[in-house]
Amino acid sequence: MAQTPVGALVDVSQNKPMLVALATLAVAASYMVIVHFTNLFAVIGAQAVSRL
Repeated sequence: MAQTPVGALVDVSQNKPMLVALATLAVAASYMVIVHFTNLFAVIGAQAVSRL
């Protein structure tokens, strides 16, 4: 049973490995971007986007 709406989407998906790979890439990219920003609001925005 999924604990989040995104988890439910993954559960019903036919291509789970692709979704996991895309999520991993999104998180990795967001963290690479975060280290280059000193503005707190830019960091918060990047983290919010990575959780979509």
